[in-house]
Amino acid sequence: MIIDDKLKVLDDLKKSEALNRGILSVLKSQLAVINNLGNIIFVNESWQNFCNKKIKNALVSGQVGSNYLDVLFLRSTKRNINALKVLEGIYKILNRKLNFFQLEYKAEVGNNEKWYLFSISCYDESDLKLVIRQVDITDRVLFSRKVARSELRYKEILERSNELIFSFDLEGKFVFLNNYFKKAFQYNEKEIAAINVFNIIHKESFISFKRLLKKVLAGKPVKVTETAFVTKAGVKIYIEGNCSPLWENEVQVGVQCFFRDITERRHMMDVLVKSERKYKNLVENINDAIVVRDLSGKVKFANKRFLDLIGLEEMELIHLNLQEYIAPGWQASLRKHYSDYINGYEKEVSYVYEGLTSTGKRLWLEDRLSPVMEKNKMVGIQTIIRDITEIKNKEFEMKKLINELTNRNNEMMQFNYIVSHNLRSPIANIIGLTGILTQSNINETERVKVLSFIREASLKMDEIVKDLSSILYTKSSINQKREKVYFHKLLQGILETLEQEIMQSGCLLCIDIDENVNYMFTIKSYLESIFYNLISNAIKYRSVQRVLKLHISVLKRGNEIEIKVSDNGIGINLKEYGEHLFGLYKRFNFDTEGKGLGLHMTKTQVESLGGSIHVESEPDAGTCFTILFPMAYL
Repeated sequence: MIIDDKLKVLDDLKKSEALNRGILSVLKSQLAVINNLGNIIFVNESWQNFCNKKIKNALVSGQVGSNYLDVLFLRSTKRNINALKVLEGIYKILNRKLNFFQLEYKAEVGNNEKWYLFSISCYDESDLKLVIRQVDITDRVLFSRKVARSELRYKEILERSNELIFSFDLEGKFVFLNNYFKKAFQYNEKEIAAINVFNIIHKESFISFKRLLKKVLAGKPVKVTETAFVTKAGVKIYIEGNCSPLWENEVQVGVQCFFRDITERRHMMDVLVKSERKYKNLVENINDAIVVRDLSGKVKFANKRFLDLIGLEEMELIHLNLQEYIAPGWQASLRKHYSDYINGYEKEVSYVYEGLTSTGKRLWLEDRLSPVMEKNKMVGIQTIIRDITEIKNKEFEMKKLINELTNRNNEMMQFNYIVSHNLRSPIANIIGLTGILTQSNINETERVKVLSFIREASLKMDEIVKDLSSILYTKSSINQKREKVYFHKLLQGILETLEQEIMQSGCLLCIDIDENVNYMFTIKSYLESIFYNLISNAIKYRSVQRVLKLHISVLKRGNEIEIKVSDNGIGINLKEYGEHLFGLYKRFNFDTEGKGLGLHMTKTQVESLGGSIHVESEPDAGTCFTILFPMAYL
């Protein structure tokens, strides 16, 4: 019975060994078993196939029956250092000085490099059988190199940044500091290792910054407003920016900070506050967007500020085409700018252009370019993008203000000329006529006649003064209370006033008022005067060769209220008179009565209400006046 049991056990062992050999034989890794003398007693199929390839410097060699120690010794004589290391490892395991041996090594397969993980372990301690295993780790090594290059590129971006970028662990010890930080705080590597983040916080901000750090350590990113830090030399610097948790394998391991040195801005603000309180909010925080792209234009990296500026999600960077976010009219010049930069290798270039957000909003942007270098070769471009929209808008506003002041000055010069010219004649007449009255030989008839002339000159001067007073009143009374004025009701009153003139002219009148803009908040007397002058002029300067057609419309055009008054009258030669059309006391048709004051008053009133007026006209083809007011007056 005992013999039968032993036979059964031996049979089971043989079956188990056969099964294990079968499993080992199909593994992709190379496997071999040697005894304590170094003889190979088993190899799997992958080992055999590998040996047949005859790979240079490989440690896998030999078939069943050969001595693996002899194979290694032969390799070592050919200056294969790895073979010597493996020999030493085997002897240490056989002498029970080592339980496990492992080695990573490189071999050449044709023109390519292959990396392998070679290991030896004890298979049967009683009989000292060793298992040799080799695994191809080329993909892992290449992936590690790629990750290292990616990290190096990211670090290069951080090092180039003009911000204070650093990170520290949960105990406050610094893990990373960029060059800008080291330069600003003046610590060397040895000194940095001996301090922590709390050593650089100024006492005035210590409590508030510590409170913010508690939030970050709880897993929440925070925005850091003006905070005081202190350099190695004890100089106080002010920073602002963001702190966020630093994660590793979903576990928080520290804090990362992106700060901007605002010391100069702070000092400037202090000076401004001391000199004038009204300038305390003049300087604002400016965040720069950073984009890195390869030479083909494909975006490789963009920071959060860029995403916020354009209005994109991070996942949209994969298929991002930056040309779509450049305003029409700028794309060709910007492409040329980048091409010239790549071919010219300038150190740093700036360029101002108009960009677009994802919603189509226009922004004025300034790009500052610098090369991304790899092995002394340009592989891409780093772009620091600054939003200068506000600065540009202020430039445009300044130009507009200068133009307005220039126009006002020209108007004032014209006004002074007209006043002096138009008043000089009646005053000179009065002076001359009063001189005649002083003569002793003047009779009663002549005296009455002279007094009549003096009265006419005085009335003329009074009329001029009244006209000028009306103009000055229009320019100075803009602060009158605005009220809700309905266009239909206003026009009805004007047409009733001009009813007799309209009937006599046989005018065909058409009024078109959009229901969406049937009223506006304005100075009623100004708007009434504007319509009255334009309508009465259309009647006054109608053509005798055709029935007068007068069209009045009030419509919505984008963000503006458009008022049009058009007729088919005698028209105006704008080539000859257009420049002086709205001038004071300017007349271009002397067949009808007038003083040349109406159009000047109309333009003054329109501009005083915040609008603009334009004219289209040709001789004998009618005239169209277009007035535009902002929709804000609705």
